Amino acid sequence: MTGLETVMANTENILDALPGMNRHMRSMRAASGAEEIVDAMRKYLAGWSTHKIDNLQKIDGGWGPFDRNRQPARLSTVGDVLWIGESVRRHRFALSEAGIAPNPELVELDLFCCVARQAVENRVAVRSRALLAAPRGGAYPQWGNSQRIDRHS
Repeated sequence: MTGLETVMANTENILDALPGMNRHMRSMRAASGAEEIVDAMRKYLAGWSTHKIDNLQKIDGGWGPFDRNRQPARLSTVGDVLWIGESVRRHRFALSEAGIAPNPELVELDLFCCVARQAVENRVAVRSRALLAAPRGGAYPQWGNSQRIDRHS
């Protein structure tokens, strides 16, 4: 496949994903509290196809919210949502620093996580956000000893 064919294929994949992404974005923006935010993130991750997960896992180095069996991480609190977002954001930054362009799946996930973070900041009580900000070792095994998110090991 030539460079142009690859770009065109990626563009088609992104355009095909937009209607579903738009629905999930609307759901996240409409979430009015912590439980709805967590539920919107769960539904978004559950909607990922095997193909999209495979493409993400080619570049995510295990930092994405899917296990080796392509199952999404279990989420129970907005803290889990924030930790996923921070993990993805840091990985994207590391790739950028290394001169590696993220693939469309990582860009999409990072964008959704950014919207989720904004939803948490705008709709979750200040006291709860302060508790979430406390260091706990991270969301993923790569960050430390936290068992906060079950990655279906």
